[in-house]
Amino acid sequence: PGSVLTFPDDEGYHPGEIVEWWYTNAHLTGDSSGTDYALMLTYFYYDTLTFDGFRIFELSNENTGQFLTETQPCKYPTIAQDHLEIAATTGIFGTGHEEWKTLRDSANNLIPFQYHLKANMPNGALDLTYNAVKRPLMVGGTGFLYEGITGYTYYYSETEIEVTGTITMNGVTEPVHGISWIDRS
Repeated sequence: PGSVLTFPDDEGYHPGEIVEWWYTNAHLTGDSSGTDYALMLTYFYYDTLTFDGFRIFELSNENTGQFLTETQPCKYPTIAQDHLEIAATTGIFGTGHEEWKTLRDSANNLIPFQYHLKANMPNGALDLTYNAVKRPLMVGGTGFLYEGITGYTYYYSETEIEVTGTITMNGVTEPVHGISWIDRS
C-alpha cells in the first residue's frame, strides 16, 4: 500500500532510465566445511558505445580473509522489462555467461520473489537459489526518492532472503546455505 512500484514489472529493466542496477549481498555457510562466505554481485545497466553495462562480483572466505573480486563489462542479450530476468555476457570478448532470473513453476508462471543466480570469475563462482521470506521494503515509504536537486530514484530492498546452492572458491565447490538481501534502483 502506498508504493509507486508494481511487481514484477519494476523488478525489470526500464528503457527510459539512464542507469539501473540490481544488487545482492549474502552471508553463507558451507554445508561440508562450515566455512563462512560473503558475496556481493551487482549488474549495472549503463549503455556505452560498446557495452550495455558492467558487473561487479566479490567473494570472500570470512574465516581466512581471502577475497576475490572482479569487475567486467557486459552485454545483456536478455534483460526483461516486465520481471527480473538478466542474461549477461561478461568480459571484453563476451565469453562469460551469467544470469539472474525469477524462477517459474511447472506451468511457466513466475514465482514471486524467488530467483536463480549464476555468476563466475577466475577462482570463484556461485550457483544460488533465493527465496524471499519478507515482502519488499519500499525505501522512503513509496519507493521513490529525490537525489539532490534534479535527481531521483525508484528504490526497494528485499531484506530477508533464504539462500541455498553452491559456491566455488579456488577450485573447491560446496553446497551452502544462508541469508541474503537485494537492493534495486
